[in-house]
Amino acid sequence: MDTHWSGISCRNFLSSSCCCFFGDVIRKFFEVDEPTNAPSETTEDGFCEKLFFEHTMIDRSGRYIVPLPFRDANPQEMLKGTRNIAQKRFLNLERRLILNPTLYEAYRDFMAEYIRLGHMQVANTPGDYIIPHHAVTKDENGKLKIRVVFDASSRSSGGHSLNDVMMYF
Repeated sequence: MDTHWSGISCRNFLSSSCCCFFGDVIRKFFEVDEPTNAPSETTEDGFCEKLFFEHTMIDRSGRYIVPLPFRDANPQEMLKGTRNIAQKRFLNLERRLILNPTLYEAYRDFMAEYIRLGHMQVANTPGDYIIPHHAVTKDENGKLKIRVVFDASSRSSGGHSLNDVMMYF
């Protein structure tokens, strides 16, 4: 005896409850995987979705330009005082780079590549928020591999970080 459920056929070789159970599992699977309605604009998810749909652009090179979804309309106030912290951490990094010419060269090459790719640019004026960064290294077969980590969890003098003032969805 064959039992049919939404276009799926299964041979009932144990009992009729086998196919019914299998059908229930399949139905529940699709219920779980079905997307819910779009989030309301009153939720952070909804706000982010609206912000991205209304303000995301594509530049001439095909890159997407996406706005940062801040929780507060004026995050600059909450992020004041990051320059001093970032500068202190950069001076520590600079001392480390001076002591290790191979690391210095790799770090400089990494930053030059970021500029070349358009991921960052040299600022003409001091920024409102400075993200501290440092190098994480790994020796791979005698060759130094470098990864630069940007620390958006670094706190401003007011106790807030970039991660704190951003929405997530």
